[in-house]
Order: sequence, then structure tokens, then C-alpha cells
Amino acid sequence: MKSWALRYSLKHVALAALSFILSALLAAFGALLTVKLTALRENFLRTQLENSAYAEKTLENMRQKFASYGAVSGFSDEFFAETVSLDVIRADLHREITRLYSDAGARPFDYGRFKRDFNDRLLEEAEKMISENKAKAAEMADGADNEGLFLEITPEDEQALENLARMTATVYANAVTMPFSVQINGLIKRVERANSVALAAVAAFIIVCAIILFLSDVSKNKKLEWLLRALGGAIFTLVMPSVALSIHLRFVSVPISNPALLAFINSCANSFIIVVWLVTGAFLVVWAFTLAFRITFPGPDDSRSGLPWHRG
Repeated sequence: MKSWALRYSLKHVALAALSFILSALLAAFGALLTVKLTALRENFLRTQLENSAYAEKTLENMRQKFASYGAVSGFSDEFFAETVSLDVIRADLHREITRLYSDAGARPFDYGRFKRDFNDRLLEEAEKMISENKAKAAEMADGADNEGLFLEITPEDEQALENLARMTATVYANAVTMPFSVQINGLIKRVERANSVALAAVAAFIIVCAIILFLSDVSKNKKLEWLLRALGGAIFTLVMPSVALSIHLRFVSVPISNPALLAFINSCANSFIIVVWLVTGAFLVVWAFTLAFRITFPGPDDSRSGLPWHRG
């Protein structure tokens, strides 16, 4: 009887270890799948850009800064408002995302060209102001003071306009550059390949563990019971971090002053949580189906399977 008890205990420990390993593998598979469906998909970030109104908030923030430049430089708010459009910002943001997800990297934002083009526009606008001021000066009576009118572009003015163009280009470049793009440029594709290999390897290990479990010398009920425990552990492992992240997003403010970036991060996090719940839901369906099968088609339990202390 002691040998039977020892064998039964060792079998129980082995199956418990196998169930734990299977649970960890299932949780890892769910996590890897979630990452593959979110952060490693280019369309995921594009969708979050639209959902968070990133381009609209970025344009609004830029126009506020440009308005302050206009107040200092003497150019009208309308002139700065026409510097960039929503379509241009959105196109540059999507090009930045393409660059992040490309091996070679798409062409980055051309800072020098933007600065040169805007400097040319500043010079054109200054020439218009000079023409208007000369017309005003001609209408003034002889001897009238026109000292305060802007009538010519001096070398100092040209330098001031170039500095203004540089500041404006810097603001725009920072606005259409994704956070940490320099660090992760070209990295995502390599991570995606590693993720695919890891998914395949984990799936193979899951299949091996499942085969070992169902070939083990225990009753069908016990096999399904250990499978249910493995699925339950994986579901718990996936759910808890997503619940913690949801609570954090709801009750803890993120110290980011940029409203566009904050909305984008929140949108990414919320979408990530939704995908986690969808993956977890798939595991839950398998768990529920397994439980229903165990209840619907009961079999002999190991506790009544002819072990010495259960024999009549």
C-alpha cells in the first residue's frame, strides 16, 4: 500500500508540475500573441493616431506656439496658421510610423527643406509688408514721420527671419516625430521576427505538454482537471496585469504635458487592454468548453479507480 501511495504521490507531483509548465506556456503564448497583434502591427499605431486625434491636437498645440511667434515678430496669426495643415501633419505622422516599421527606414522628416521653404515664405511676407508700408508712406503728407514703418529688409532682419524659420521648423519637427523613434527605428521588424519564432516555439511546447498530459496514466477526468487548472492559471496571469493597468489609467495621472502624446498613449494602452481581454476570452472559451465536456461526459475518477485503499 505504501508503494501505491508513493507512486500516486509522485504522479500527482509530476502532473502538477506539468500543469504549471503548461499554464506558464499558455500565458506566454497569450502575451506574445497580444504583442504581435498590437505593438508589432503598423496599422495598430495608425489606428491609435486616428482614435486619439493626435494630428488635430498637434496642430492646435503648434498654432498656439506659432501665434506667440507672430505676436513677437509682427506677422499675422493667419500667416502662421497657414504654415501647416492637418493633412500635411497627418501625412508626416503616418510616414514616421512607416519609418518605424521598415527595415531600411522610410525617408525621415526633411528639417532643412522645411526651414528653407518657411524662410522663403517669411521673406515673401516681409516683402508684402514692405510694399504695403511704402504705399502708406506715399499717402502720408510730406514731412510726416514714417520712421516706425518697415520699409526695407536689413541684414539683421534677414538673420531674425532665419532664426524664426529655424524655431518654427524645430517645433514642427518635434511635433511630427514619434517618441523614441531614433532608438527603435528599424528595430520593430527584428522584434517581429523574433516574436514569430517565439510564438512557434511556445506553441510547439504547448502541444508537447498537452500530448504528455493526455498520454499520462490517469483517468480522463484527472487529465481534464489538470488542463482546466493550466487554463485557469494562464487566464489569471493574463487578466491581472491588464486589470492593474486599467486601474492605473483610471486613477493615476500620467506626468505628460503634451496633450496629443498623452491621448495617444492612453489610446494605445486601452486598445492593448482590449486585445488582452480578447485573447483571454479565447482561453476562457476553451476553459468553459473543457469544463462542459468534463461534466457532460463524466468518467471514473482516480479516487475510485481501484487503488488499494479503495478496494472493497
